[in-house]
Amino acid sequence: MSIDEEIKLYFINNNLRKAEKKIMVATYLKNFDQAVPAKTLWLLIRKDRKDLCIGSVYQALNWLVETGFADKISGDRTFLYSLKKPTTPPLNKLLIHSF
Repeated sequence: MSIDEEIKLYFINNNLRKAEKKIMVATYLKNFDQAVPAKTLWLLIRKDRKDLCIGSVYQALNWLVETGFADKISGDRTFLYSLKKPTTPPLNKLLIHSF
């Protein structure tokens, strides 16, 4: 399941209004292999969408961290953000006994 789908499902399961900016920030964040500062992410988003302010990016990133979709890492004078790696749920092992 993609991060977009996971977030949309979170909105549905918690009876929340879908927030496109949060989904958009997560979508851009998934393009990075390493953690990045909010400003780097904002500059990249602004190339495509001129009306997004850096405050909206910080708000979306903080929400992603609070809900467990992203990590906030203390960097050198700034915080870095990255999406959490998806975890595969443990498989239920069925023991079949033959008699």
